[in-house]
Amino acid sequence: MRDSTDSHALRDKSLRYYKLPRTQRTCSSPRVGILNRKVHPTLQNVGSIVHAIEKHVEGNVTFKLSSFESRNYEEQLEFLSETDILVSPHGPQLSGIPFLPNCAHLMEIFPVGYHKPSFFGSLAAVAGVHYTYLYLGSNVKRETKMAMKNADGHEAAWKTSLCPDGDTVARAVRVLIEEWRQCCEAEDAQM
Repeated sequence: MRDSTDSHALRDKSLRYYKLPRTQRTCSSPRVGILNRKVHPTLQNVGSIVHAIEKHVEGNVTFKLSSFESRNYEEQLEFLSETDILVSPHGPQLSGIPFLPNCAHLMEIFPVGYHKPSFFGSLAAVAGVHYTYLYLGSNVKRETKMAMKNADGHEAAWKTSLCPDGDTVARAVRVLIEEWRQCCEAEDAQM
């Protein structure tokens, strides 16, 4: 893909092919999707993350939870196309970023010692998706340098279960929702 125009064309043609409707969104009601994994890295505290977002975010928020290991392509496409704010651990499930709707935001979560924001961050940029990440360690340079010294360290860092602080995730999601609302309202004003 060269830019978001290509990404949006792929998304729109895929939705038409599978006869999936482009759901109507309202700028006051963001759809927050938490895309987890059944294998590492896995978010261990999805319930507390949802609870914290409900506590920190004002207004009507719809939550959708999924993992793609047992979902077919059409189900994955439907989930992504109906998600305005996506929260997910790093992993191959993020290859579907181009199917997120206009104005979508992604927060990728990395375990201690494993930090590759340019991997899916660059795909998000090409797809026109706002990207941010949460690294769960305290010193990204030192911790990733130690973990990446050898293949065993790299694999151990990758296989860590994730348990981010729910309030930290919720505060970040609150900011993403505000940015999403601004984009959504600006896009609606242009129509």
